[in-house]
Amino acid sequence: MLIGLTGPEDPTRASLLFAWANSLVEAGHTVRLVLAGEATLLMRPQATDTLTAPGLPALKVLMAKTHDDGIPISLCRSCAVARGVSEADLEGRNAQFTNSQAMAATMEWAAKVLVV
Repeated sequence: MLIGLTGPEDPTRASLLFAWANSLVEAGHTVRLVLAGEATLLMRPQATDTLTAPGLPALKVLMAKTHDDGIPISLCRSCAVARGVSEADLEGRNAQFTNSQAMAATMEWAAKVLVV
């Protein structure tokens, strides 16, 4: 399980979250992403479509691979709503809103939890 707390304000950390998730799936691991705080903004295309970190593919390319790999993304509903992220922003991204109880259950499921 990877937990993202960093949003578009830090393109490198935001991109690494998705790059690492993709690499873990390629290595045969089951991966789930949880986005909270500023990281929920990463589901807004207008916030991320042009983000690129030095030395990494564009964030939208990394996110497309995350989607293609079927990695589920859960967003803290209250964090997302407070930042203007809507259901429409989640369409086609294998993402859904969740609550703290579901996020805690995912943490219990995970063999390892990494916070980015």
